[in-house]
Amino acid sequence: MRLFLLLSLLISNLFPGRESFCQTIQVSLGGQRSAEVYYEEKGQGRPVVILHRATSGYLEPIFEETDGWRRIYIDPPGIGKSSADDWVSNADDCLEIIYAAIQNILPHESFSLIGFSYFGYMARGIMALNPQRVDGMALICPVVVPQFEKRTLPASHELFIDSHFYENLDPGQKELLEPLVVRTPKSLEAVLRYKRNDVLLNAEFWNRVKQNGYSFSTSPDSLSFSKPSLILLGLQDQVVGYFDALALSGSMPRASIVVLDYAGHSLPFEQYVFLNLHLKEWLSRVK
Repeated sequence: MRLFLLLSLLISNLFPGRESFCQTIQVSLGGQRSAEVYYEEKGQGRPVVILHRATSGYLEPIFEETDGWRRIYIDPPGIGKSSADDWVSNADDCLEIIYAAIQNILPHESFSLIGFSYFGYMARGIMALNPQRVDGMALICPVVVPQFEKRTLPASHELFIDSHFYENLDPGQKELLEPLVVRTPKSLEAVLRYKRNDVLLNAEFWNRVKQNGYSFSTSPDSLSFSKPSLILLGLQDQVVGYFDALALSGSMPRASIVVLDYAGHSLPFEQYVFLNLHLKEWLSRVK
């Protein structure tokens, strides 16, 4: 694998235009524990590890307008093209696999992190393993409290619907907007343009993780992270809420914490303009 990485670096230097490739790597964690991790890499420059690959649909247009970033989109265990091995039973196992993959891809370099939803929680777990190597962290609608029943959620499930537009959609288009709290021509356009439907989740695998241990054995909450950070939250998010994440200000003193109205757990499609704005501002702070 080291040989592959050296060859990739050599090819990148010889052919600067080659800025995108995909790869499956094997990570071994001792004993009979091993896993296949698939990742997609784009661009050149400062590394940023992104969890997970489905987010590239709405993140790549932002990075394409921002020079100097090497984006590494990783499929976590049981998602996309990464393996869903029987020995993996809890959050600690998943974290160990993802961190081993990062170590394999970036053996010496520091990196930034972007995580969406539960993988915002995973990003914080990665940071806690080696905070000195993490240059910055952006969390989009992150899970803060893994147990759903313990989360503080908005009191009402408010929807913002352009009724004339919505009622005239065909059933397929209505289905696309069903997860969103904002159902307008603009949000439909964002879903059609930016959503990836080819990175699938293995439900059986993740149900097992939820049952056996959806939380880390050691919480990252008590660890301070004082590098440039961003936490983007939806005021109408009925999946993870926003209130629990406000408490992260104590352990992340350089975090811009933004709670957006007209946004639920599909914030990247409901408020794409603000996602673009705040991510670019965060990237400038990391640089």
